[in-house]
Amino acid sequence: MHYETRLYKYALYWALELNGRLSTKVVTKMTTKGFVVQFVPRWADIDLNQHMRHSAFADWAAHARTEWLNAHGFTMPKLVELRMTPVMFEDRTRYLQEVRLGERINLELQLAGVDREGSQWFVRHIFRRGETVCAVYEAKGA
Repeated sequence: MHYETRLYKYALYWALELNGRLSTKVVTKMTTKGFVVQFVPRWADIDLNQHMRHSAFADWAAHARTEWLNAHGFTMPKLVELRMTPVMFEDRTRYLQEVRLGERINLELQLAGVDREGSQWFVRHIFRRGETVCAVYEAKGA
């Protein structure tokens, strides 16, 4: 198993299981399965150059993170109950290919790292049109 994946599992387990809030089974599922959200850019996502505007990448990435949390039982009511709120510290996007209105895009969410205490995380979102990587959006938070 990759070192960062092991570290993430340990940190997430430590941060959440400490208070009996999450089982090891859920942590393993969250860190070992790929997660892909498929979307088609909307009219509102497109700029005057007829490709997806820069801030739409951040919007779709936030949507993917929310879907990933929901898929693993961390709905907004559950996060409130656990007194947990994801907070963004930093994000950046590398644009590699244009994304146009109506194209089917697969957005893959990858857990890229976590600090030793499990309090800060790093996620990578890969926007693909078929096999072509169109953009990579990275976010750090707590």
